[in-house]
Formats: sequence, C-alpha cells, structure tokens
Amino acid sequence: MPKKNSSSTVQKRSRKSTARRAQVAKRKAYFTYLLTTLFVVGFLVGFGYYLGLKSAAAHQADSSSAKLEKIFQGVSAQKTQTVKYDEAGFGLEGMIEKLRKHKAEEERKKTTQVSTDQEPKTAPKSGKRPRLVLIIDDVSHPWQIKALRALGYHITPSIFPPSELSKTSNKLSYGLKHFMIHLPMQSGSAKMNRMEGMLRITDSSRKMQARAREIRKLFPSGKFINNHTGSVFTSNYKAMKKMYGYLRAEGFTFVDSRTAGSTKLKRITKEYGDRYIVRDVFIDNTQTVPYIHRQLAKAVKIAKRRGYAIAIGHPHKATFKALASAKKLFQGVDLVYIDELY
Repeated sequence: MPKKNSSSTVQKRSRKSTARRAQVAKRKAYFTYLLTTLFVVGFLVGFGYYLGLKSAAAHQADSSSAKLEKIFQGVSAQKTQTVKYDEAGFGLEGMIEKLRKHKAEEERKKTTQVSTDQEPKTAPKSGKRPRLVLIIDDVSHPWQIKALRALGYHITPSIFPPSELSKTSNKLSYGLKHFMIHLPMQSGSAKMNRMEGMLRITDSSRKMQARAREIRKLFPSGKFINNHTGSVFTSNYKAMKKMYGYLRAEGFTFVDSRTAGSTKLKRITKEYGDRYIVRDVFIDNTQTVPYIHRQLAKAVKIAKRRGYAIAIGHPHKATFKALASAKKLFQGVDLVYIDELY
C-alpha cells in the first residue's frame, strides 16, 4: 500500500510539472508573437515616415520651381529692359581700357596715404563652414524680389536707385534686412552710359558728393554698394577715389563688381585702410543653365579653398532656373548675405 501511494504521488507531480512547462512555453510563444508584431509595426511606421519626408522634400523642390514659373508667367507680358554689363577683357570694353591714354600716366603717379580716424575694416567673419555670398544685381521690380524669395536661399539683391527702369525702385528695400545698392557708373558703352543717374569721370566733386547724399536718403538703412557697369569710372583713380570718399562718409561699404581688370579700388581701399571687398565670379555671362551651374561650382570651389567667396548674377530667367536646381551644388557651403560675411 505505501508503494502504491508513492507511485500515485509521483504521477501527480509529473502531471503538474508537464502542465507548468506547457504554460511557460505558451507564455514564451505569446511574448515572442507580441515582440514580433511590435517590431513589424515599428518598421512599417518608420518606413512610412521616411517616405513622407522624401515626398515632402520633393514637393518643396517642385513648389519652388512652381512658384518661379508662376512669377515669370505674371511678368511674361511685360517687356523688361535687360541692362548689360561689362567685364575685364570682354569684347570692346577690354580694348577701350587698354587704349585709354591717361592710364600709363596714372599708373606712374605716386600713391599718397589718406589720413583717416576710422579703423580699418575687419576680416570676414569666421564660420564653421565655407560661406558663399550670392548677389543678384539689376533689381528694380517687385517680381524680382518675389522670385528671389521663392528660391529659399540667402541671396542679397542689389537694387538700382530710381531710374527710367523704375522711379520707385528704392522702395523695394523698405522692410528688407539684407540688400545692396547697385550704383550706375560710367562704362565704355555709350548706350549704357545714357542710364539715368550715371556717374561720370567728368562729374564735379560737388555733383559726386550730392549723389552720395542722395543715395543715402533713398536707402536710409543701406550699408553696401556695388558698381553697375563702371569699367571706365572704377579705372579712373581720381574720380573713383573722390566718389569712394563721399560714399564712405555716408556710411557705405563699397563692393567692387570688378567689371575691369584696371579697377583702382584695391589701391584706394588700401590707402583708406579699408578691406578690399571684390567679386570672385560672374555666374551668368552666358545665360544657360549648364553654364550657370559650372560658374556656381567654381564659386563653391573658391569658397571651400579660401573659406568664403562672392559671386554675382542677374535677374535673368535662366539664372533663376539654374538656382532653383542648384541645391546639390551648394553642399558643403553656407549661402549667406553680404552683411553676414562682413
């Protein structure tokens, strides 16, 4: 009898042990199923989020292009006058500069140091990454400002003073934190020199000073000025030095567009103890998207090598199209406004 009881007890314990193992196995299977389900759901949610970001980025790029197209359609009926510009060694301008009789005499003149109480300009502001300043000249109409904003980049518009292109162009600067003034100066082109407000080397000191004061009144918050055309004016030491002094007295910093290799601004800024600020690349001498992309790549290369670069373009349709599709070209550099560099 005791043996029978012992056998019965063992059987009961065996059945309980088996039941426990079955219960544990069931729990493990449940938790395995639960973890697998959570992993799959998490993966699907994460993948969906990735696709959403990718779609949003593509939509943003398409949106920028669409905005530009809408802006251009709005002005397609307008016949906007295209203002040309000259560049060193480029066609007739280069020959005119070489043939100027007074050039050799000016080069022989000894430089006299200009006394000034102001401190020299500082070096470009330091940054973590190379910086590229992109200036768009010849701005005189609201649609051009809208087109620049649609790009979504930090681009500095250089705005014409009032002229036959627009009698109220200076008002485009109202409310803008970052902008420049695009000052017309004498070039070798008689046609371009007919532009209203054009500064000429024959202008009197009184006229030049009055023009500098007028620009200050038109652009009360303006800080930077660059020359429109101006191959003749910037190459004339006497005229440029006087005008530079008058603009400086009004609180302006001059950026040399360098439309002539014979520009005297480097010499003049040195005499004043100022830093020479000059354009590195023109991006749209040829108005095709591939050419503009190559010029932008050139500017980026300079910025990466030196730490910064200044490029100048114009409000051409091809320029806006090229910029709208140039995001990859700007990888590795920061697009900044001119006043964020100096």
